[in-house]
Amino acid sequence: VSPLKDDESNAYLGDLLFHIHRVDDSEPFLINALKLNPESSMANTTLGMVKVRQRKWNEARGYLEKAIATDSKNHAALYQYAYLLSREGMDEFGFVQKFTEVTAAKMRDALSKAIAIKPAFTESYELMAFVNLVNNERLDDSVNLMKQALKYQPGSQRYLIRLAELLFRLDKLDDAAAMAEKLVRTADGNEIKSRGESLIEKIGQKKEYERMVADRIKQNGVPPRNPNVTSTGETIAIDDPDANLRSINQSMRKVLAGEQRVIGTVQKIDCRAVPILYTIKVGTETFVLRTEDFQSLTLNDFASELKDGQVGCDSNLSGYNTVITFIPKNTVKPVTKGELLAIEFVPKDFRFIEGDFTPPTLTRRPVPTDAPPEVSSNDPQKPEDFEAARRAAIIKSISNALKKPAAGQKREIGFLDKIECKGSIAIFNLRTQSTTLRLANTNPGNLSIMLFVQDLNGVQFGCSLTPIEFPVVFIYTDAPDAKKKTAGEIISLDFVPKSFVLEP
Repeated sequence: VSPLKDDESNAYLGDLLFHIHRVDDSEPFLINALKLNPESSMANTTLGMVKVRQRKWNEARGYLEKAIATDSKNHAALYQYAYLLSREGMDEFGFVQKFTEVTAAKMRDALSKAIAIKPAFTESYELMAFVNLVNNERLDDSVNLMKQALKYQPGSQRYLIRLAELLFRLDKLDDAAAMAEKLVRTADGNEIKSRGESLIEKIGQKKEYERMVADRIKQNGVPPRNPNVTSTGETIAIDDPDANLRSINQSMRKVLAGEQRVIGTVQKIDCRAVPILYTIKVGTETFVLRTEDFQSLTLNDFASELKDGQVGCDSNLSGYNTVITFIPKNTVKPVTKGELLAIEFVPKDFRFIEGDFTPPTLTRRPVPTDAPPEVSSNDPQKPEDFEAARRAAIIKSISNALKKPAAGQKREIGFLDKIECKGSIAIFNLRTQSTTLRLANTNPGNLSIMLFVQDLNGVQFGCSLTPIEFPVVFIYTDAPDAKKKTAGEIISLDFVPKSFVLEP
């Protein structure tokens, strides 16, 4: 036992507060520690981590470089420095195209030292693999890194999905698919499940593409120098008339064991009593399904034809083609065929495409050989157009993933300024363009929170929350309570990038 100096006690306390997610409370102690001892490696490291969390990259870099300079054996500072460099290259969606050779070298150097100092700190392995994956370099080494990390943390789903992504890049498609499929079935959270589903889709596309290339080889007898360009100067265009239907099929709610799914129309919704009754027409058959409320009902619109986007007691939905998912369960009072789980609006020509991997038709498009290709301002091959298309695809993906309001609920976009805790009730203060809403939360377990922003990972939504700079799409019940001075009950919070615009 030995007494701590004032700078050490401040550094330890600041570090403790940071690691229990009280970031703003930790900063004064860390600053005080550095006033007493500017060379404190712990205080510099943790304050650098605070600045990373605050997205103040330049300040963070200064503290972390100082921490490394004063203690070259500080594995945490080395890792955080590499992490900072990786974050500086990312856009608002957490996407990075490629790290420069200099930046990649700095990150690898810091991470190699961190691994040598503390092999059991597995985050260094994962970040090194990420750097190599982004730059498409040292992939075999990265597989070994992730296998080593999994020895220290067996079963880590984050490490397993990273390993699956590396195997995909190395064209070990069956191994990658098996791993991704297992993760999708057992995922603890939406992020891992989403990454797994995306990887499975990419594997399917790549296998389909390889089959098309094999067909081209079979037709011509020799492989083309470029899989997209024939030896006679022709490009191969993919004609897939079912592309939209495939996309919808992949995006729809998955059918679980014991559930049924049909295509039909919702003729009537009867809300005069509980349960709510839905009259469904499928071909010439008409039957009734039930739900206890609207909150338990999954709603998706893949047709963009709903006039007001609402499904409720007064909605006239008979003119919309829908996919109905339900659990068969015949009841006598009232007479119903089962429990309704989902209503998904689809185009008039919609059909189920399940396990259909028929390669798209190939058509040939001649390429002129007597003149250079014409480049216009909207040339789809230009990098800026690819970037615009990528951003548009991400925004669309976020829009489709947002929770949809049910009957009696409203959805708006704004900013979460603070959370007030009053006994067993939490009051969320949400600022929109026109007003500030105070929304109650009486059951934390029922509140859905989704993060579509990389920088918010690790944020704790508690009473000490400081205003969040990223917009949030929120849903609440339109039920003002004069006694509580609230506008209703908060249902969900979906945090989105700063450039996101909520379509009406």
